[in-house]
Amino acid sequence: MERIVVLGNGGSGKSFLSEEIVKANGNKLISLDDLFWEPDGFNTKRPKEIVKSDIERLKVKSNWVVEGVFGALAEAFMPYSDFVIFLDIPWEVCKASMLSRARQGQTDESLNRLIDWCAEYYTRDGKNSHSFHYALYEYFSGNKLRLESRTQVNEWLENINQARSHLTGYQ
Repeated sequence: MERIVVLGNGGSGKSFLSEEIVKANGNKLISLDDLFWEPDGFNTKRPKEIVKSDIERLKVKSNWVVEGVFGALAEAFMPYSDFVIFLDIPWEVCKASMLSRARQGQTDESLNRLIDWCAEYYTRDGKNSHSFHYALYEYFSGNKLRLESRTQVNEWLENINQARSHLTGYQ
């Protein structure tokens, strides 16, 4: 697994899972939030030309994990990916995760807007939707995995960590 795309709703655990994969495999983490938004937070979008240029530069490199909800950006990485993980986690779990984490500079108002936007994930149209993420997952012809609960995520992580331990000789 050298090039991995992790898709899912806000609060589904994309960042957590991606960080764990990076720890295990040494891949470079590419957050679609970081590509889409200016560094000062989630208020200003980066210029489309710069985002496109960054994607063109990054997608041809090896050993990356791309994670995020921005389906149009993830779609650009798909032809270069050798593994796709779709975190198809229930909304109640995603919402609880979002409420339990605080991001630097996040206000109650911005958190509520984010929760409202993420709640629409399962019903909205467009490339930032459950239906589009599912279509990307379904049409991907390489290795792929759909995880539908925190238990499945943790079991999968345990399995890859055990496999890595056996390969490196550590128990």
